[in-house]
Amino acid sequence: VAEEPAEEPVEEEIPEEEMELMEDPVTSAYPIYIDDGKGEGPEAYTTSTTDVEGGWSFDAATVTLTLNGFNGKSIYAQGNFTLVLNGTNTITMPADLGYAVKSDKNIYVEKTTNSATDILNINVPTSHSVSTNIIFSNYGMTMNGGTINITTAELNTNRTLYATFSDVYLKNDASLNYDITNTNQYAKTVGIFSTLYMQSSADCSFSIFSNFPDSFNIYRFDMKSSGD
Repeated sequence: VAEEPAEEPVEEEIPEEEMELMEDPVTSAYPIYIDDGKGEGPEAYTTSTTDVEGGWSFDAATVTLTLNGFNGKSIYAQGNFTLVLNGTNTITMPADLGYAVKSDKNIYVEKTTNSATDILNINVPTSHSVSTNIIFSNYGMTMNGGTINITTAELNTNRTLYATFSDVYLKNDASLNYDITNTNQYAKTVGIFSTLYMQSSADCSFSIFSNFPDSFNIYRFDMKSSGD
């Protein structure tokens, strides 16, 4: 009796939604390290990730980190990145860490809807004990919107402390404010170490108390019209 020919296997069509999940995820060219205070320290991310509980989401394609109810300890990117503020967010710096927000290149800050309510509060506790650039960017920070408030406790540390290290660009209705106190007579305390370029439509409030004679608030100030 002749055997019947075997049936050829039929390839099943994979639904489009599943195909999208099987594709290689977009990967950023460099990692961003986020310490949202939920784990054991900073974690590195190179693919798009959302952490609702942690209050943040990361878009790897544009290297954009959005904070939405973030209550963490630090953020560090090894290249340019955009920081989008949505609602009230907080970073409380660990005592032994020298930055709150850091980039090896540029930081760009954006609001979601309203600069008055899209806020990042950065707090430096009394126990802080290392040399610090609270916002550190090798090339500069540009704020196109949103509000950043930097506040220290009444510190008495012999370590240098800068609010920001490189040039700062305040544009549109962005707002940057800091209130820094260090009573130690041997520690240099500085607000903006470089130049503040500020459009007339932006807002700022700066206060420094220091007993060190070479401390200063802003190295150089350059006011621009709202269109510049």
